[in-house]
Amino acid sequence: MQQVFEIGGVNVVLHPHPPGQYEKLFRDAYKLKKRVRIHGDRHALMTQFKALKRDGVSHALEGEISTFSHLDPSLPWINLETEDSASDDELSDIPEHLRPNLRRCSFYFDVASHKIFFVTTARKGGISPKLMAKYLSDLFMDADLVEQFGVPKVTVLPDREAVSKILAWKKIRRLIIHAVKPNPGDYDLADLAEFEESLGDQNADQLNVELVAERSKYLDLNEKTQTLVAIAADNGYVEAKGHDIQGSPTEKSTKSGKPFAERGDFYPESETYWDAFKRVAQTAAMKFRTR
Repeated sequence: MQQVFEIGGVNVVLHPHPPGQYEKLFRDAYKLKKRVRIHGDRHALMTQFKALKRDGVSHALEGEISTFSHLDPSLPWINLETEDSASDDELSDIPEHLRPNLRRCSFYFDVASHKIFFVTTARKGGISPKLMAKYLSDLFMDADLVEQFGVPKVTVLPDREAVSKILAWKKIRRLIIHAVKPNPGDYDLADLAEFEESLGDQNADQLNVELVAERSKYLDLNEKTQTLVAIAADNGYVEAKGHDIQGSPTEKSTKSGKPFAERGDFYPESETYWDAFKRVAQTAAMKFRTR
């Protein structure tokens, strides 16, 4: 019987990133066994990790991130039978190392595109893109990791159509671009050259651009700006304000809009759930490699 799940994606950028650096980052993060609060009493912990190698070189990382409830032991509990506060004796039977509401989220990190794909479907243990970005950002801010790898830039991948819609919009009055320096090889070298040179000459690792149209006119984006929009979509954000076809004010954004999502089908009688997830994740990774 067919089952359906959905995956999301997050971009992770390291500077510098010699061969094997992403594997080292994730492996060291996994070894920390660090629990990160992602929302309310919900915490996350990387519980499985493995590097996939081809000719001795890692081309993908895979594993599992478990989420669970971390309850504040200082808060009162209720005994539903007596409808009174639970006693210390009753609570003493709960082992300290156990946590309730376990969910397991599979992930697949594509080294070439340095993007991590993961299940977002709640009934499959999924984590939302926003919470995954928070988890990774907080995890990578561990002092030992920062000392060794610097601070990775973590960005939720936007809906691919959101970028196309902004570039195709002919009535933009204001355009805001926030672009973080991407990894070499992510884009066409000719497209990146001027952007990277501008940042490098000024010891900068990110760029903020705001374009405002002349009175009674709309922006006419040149090739350079369109390239910056494409870079910022995966490595930052883009916000545009203008008018719709009726002339009413409207906005489009890769920051607040719908995140990237890819639907997958799973047939239990012919493949495992992990194989189905991995198939969909690899397909998504190829789309971002061949932008």
